[in-house]
Amino acid sequence: MTSSAFNVSSVSEAVQKLFNINLADYSGFRNSVNALLKIDGFINQEDKPKKYDGDDHRYPTKIFNDQLTKLHNAILLQAFFKPRQIQAIFEHQKKRDEAAGAVELIMINRQSILGVGLLSAEILSLISILKSELDLAETKLPNPFIELPQLSLSGVSNIMKELITQSAALSTGESMIAHYLSGELELAYSFANEMHSDNPVVKNFRDKIIAEYQQADDFDKTLDFFK
Repeated sequence: MTSSAFNVSSVSEAVQKLFNINLADYSGFRNSVNALLKIDGFINQEDKPKKYDGDDHRYPTKIFNDQLTKLHNAILLQAFFKPRQIQAIFEHQKKRDEAAGAVELIMINRQSILGVGLLSAEILSLISILKSELDLAETKLPNPFIELPQLSLSGVSNIMKELITQSAALSTGESMIAHYLSGELELAYSFANEMHSDNPVVKNFRDKIIAEYQQADDFDKTLDFFK
């Protein structure tokens, strides 16, 4: 897909417009933004010219300007989730509801997290929009961070993963969810197997984690049988 120069922005221009950040100053953040742009079919981009033998020119990525709200929201969600999880949040209401619950559980009533200052009203608004059915490609999420964690935490992939290294700051339920969202199913299961909660968000994640772990364990046992 191609378009005129007036309808597209470079990655650096897009981030400058959205967050007033010079992307060149933050290599870790630049890598995390590029990870979002590499998700096939997620953020629409201008087609690059076809390269021929001997053509060593590097053609910059150009993002269609009607995708900037979607990119803005994806970058904010990347403070909590991995790129593949973010795409699912945009495309599946169930995943979006789970994400809203996790953010609410871990962020609500906090003035800061891992030294990153938070804006209480914006957190509440962000959670409210995530819980709704508003189109995340069209509805801009409020930024609840005084400074994006991707900058403050020196390129750390997301808050959930960094929180695991500071488990004293988390409840058992929060630790379970943080491990799960960081892709550490076995560790999440170890927490899930030892806890009970009346909190519907925690209970939902606990049941989901136990079911996924048991399914993975059954699959491993089947493979072992045929070895």
